[in-house]
Amino acid sequence: METAKSGQVQQRAEMNKSGGFSLIELITAIAIMAILIALAGMVWKRWTDQYNAESEIRTMHTDLLQTRVKAMGQNLQYLVGIGPGSYQIGFISDSGTTTWQTPVTLKYPISSPTSSMTLTFDTKGLLSTPTSAIQFNTGTGKPEYDCLELYETRINIGRMNGTTCVPR
Repeated sequence: METAKSGQVQQRAEMNKSGGFSLIELITAIAIMAILIALAGMVWKRWTDQYNAESEIRTMHTDLLQTRVKAMGQNLQYLVGIGPGSYQIGFISDSGTTTWQTPVTLKYPISSPTSSMTLTFDTKGLLSTPTSAIQFNTGTGKPEYDCLELYETRINIGRMNGTTCVPR
């Protein structure tokens, strides 16, 4: 009988050993999960910052391309006023009156050129005042592109390499 009792006690001891986790194991698993979640959060923030910067640059690029098409299609001279923190599109009517649209505020300001400038698209869609590049201050993120390269006949999106905007 005593052997049966000691066998039952031994079985219970084995069940208790393999039936769950110790407190140390549980705390270790929670700590590892917390570290992984913190790392994932930092990566997610970097990805969203990069996406937002690229999205804003793509939007301005698209607006400039559409302005060129409007100048050709409507046979009007179009203007784009660019400041450090915003840009605004307008056109010069046949009577000579300039009509401006609502300004677009930039979350990632333009860092170069540092002063305000006006781009002019003539009735043929050519950029009358080409500049070398418009560079955006994208902060600590490293988006795929961070500048617009402006020529008389084209507008490229690119990434700054020193002082040069390299098209993507």
